[in-house]
Amino acid sequence: MPYPSIQYPHRITTARQLDPPVPVLRARSPRQPQRISRAYTILETGILLMFTYILWILTDPLLTIGICLIGAVATGIHMGWQWRSFPRRQQDHTQKLRLYQQAKAQHEAKVRQIRSPEGIRQYQHQALLQAFSNSDPPDTDGQGRRGGSEEKFEIKLRAAFPGKILKGRPGFAIPDFPYPYTPDMIYHDPALKLWIDIEIDEPYSWSTGEPIHYQGLDKQLRRDQFFLDKGWIVIRFAEEQVVRFPRSCCKVIALVLAELLEDGNYLDPYDQVPDLPQISQWTREEAEDMARRRTRDQLGP
Repeated sequence: MPYPSIQYPHRITTARQLDPPVPVLRARSPRQPQRISRAYTILETGILLMFTYILWILTDPLLTIGICLIGAVATGIHMGWQWRSFPRRQQDHTQKLRLYQQAKAQHEAKVRQIRSPEGIRQYQHQALLQAFSNSDPPDTDGQGRRGGSEEKFEIKLRAAFPGKILKGRPGFAIPDFPYPYTPDMIYHDPALKLWIDIEIDEPYSWSTGEPIHYQGLDKQLRRDQFFLDKGWIVIRFAEEQVVRFPRSCCKVIALVLAELLEDGNYLDPYDQVPDLPQISQWTREEAEDMARRRTRDQLGP
């Protein structure tokens, strides 16, 4: 993993990839009327023949002939009504067809707007704001003080993002664990309900020389996933980066905000600030070697 490491929670990556739903056209094209409906004629003739056959078997033939004649006359009357009413039915169809075509044109225009780049952008932006609002705020006050490099970088962060860097050490209580998860620093936009865990990774403990933050460290992976599950973005810098290139580190955070919120104003103060050089995450063996050489001493207290 190279530094800076930027991890987004699933709810945010999903929101940025969503396609807006397209409404269904509920209007249906009207059926073209026929002067004489073949379907109705066949149906009526079939029913008449069926009843004629049944009555012929079960009743008097003369009665059957009489009923058959009545049915034939009724069928003829219905056919005559169809013939006479055809102009009116044709006019009704023309009016219904015009209304359907208008509804279809409006639906197609709405679909084009929804599927346009701007329509997709607006929908994803609203989904993103909803994802922010579902993030969990800290639920406890953490313990411990920041190291020297963290305190200096915090000053830079407060200057770069006024009112957005939380004071103190708020965090999350962990069940069956004596200590809470407390980010090194927290970016919080209360209007957007956006939370960012900003971490500074050192290769070893200053006091004990114990390797930390090395590749594959299980407790760090669990910790990152914990914050991701809470809906937080997790940004990790190497200590060397925040000490040597603090403004470039701030530019990384501004870039995340600019891309997420599609607002280039976040990057305006960093027009002349160079991009942050990447640093590879160290292995445990490399961290042990750095501890022996006391490489952190070169960065200052």
